[in-house]
Amino acid sequence: MTPARSPQSGVSAHTDPEVWAPRLARLLDDAIALYERLDELAQRQADLIESGDHDALLGVLGERQGLVDRITAHAADLDPFTSQWSALEPTLPQQHRETLRPRLERLGELMRKIVQRDEADHHRLAAMRDAAAKDLASIDRSQRATNAYSNQPSSKSTTPRFQDRTG
Repeated sequence: MTPARSPQSGVSAHTDPEVWAPRLARLLDDAIALYERLDELAQRQADLIESGDHDALLGVLGERQGLVDRITAHAADLDPFTSQWSALEPTLPQQHRETLRPRLERLGELMRKIVQRDEADHHRLAAMRDAAAKDLASIDRSQRATNAYSNQPSSKSTTPRFQDRTG
């Protein structure tokens, strides 16, 4: 197993937790701040879906995408720690474990909350899409029926409907 390296310090994470633990704490704090902002946007997104404000929803989705891009870049800094956490955690002194564990729990909690809200929004948007499709199909049937009746000559018309050809 290759030791994880802290991108800034260049020190092997396996050999000196006093070096990498504070860096990990800062990275987790930064990640929590990003995910808290993403959670705020997810709540705003849910409210906009509920209210039907599609223009504002598009703005929030754009803002979320920018934040997701930042989270993705930040995840690259966290990866050396998270990918080998099971090997790193036992090397930590108790004081670092006590400061890192709540941060990791908070980050996991935020991630779960955002995923749950996004899944609910997805279901709500799918239901709205299905209702809109049903309404469009109903409108199309109504228009076809109206067109079918409008192509029929009216009874007040002077054009004869029947003709006696026998005589």
